[in-house]
Amino acid sequence: MSILFEPSQIKKMPLRNRFVRSATCDGMAQTSGHVSSNQIKLIAELAAGGVGLIVHAITYAHPSGQVSSFMNSLADDEFIPGMKKLTEAVHHGIPLYCVAFSKNTMVPARRQDE
Repeated sequence: MSILFEPSQIKKMPLRNRFVRSATCDGMAQTSGHVSSNQIKLIAELAAGGVGLIVHAITYAHPSGQVSSFMNSLADDEFIPGMKKLTEAVHHGIPLYCVAFSKNTMVPARRQDE
């Protein structure tokens, strides 16, 4: 049998196998940046299907990092409940899940006295 099906680990984090769903643009986020029910369904199906590691679609942490109207956001606390639902859907099936942040994110510099 291929080693792809064997358990593995990243540092001390166990993986049930070596299958990885890499960060891709799923085009399913709401235009507001909120997680959609279709995203939750997709991620839950991937987890239940046996993927060992899921790296969620590109996400921006500052509005300047938004490069698509169908990108998830964590630019404000209002987006946390949706991401929490995604995480809960995943953790029913696999132990490891992470989010890929947009490299285009630019956070304005702040003066020292602010």
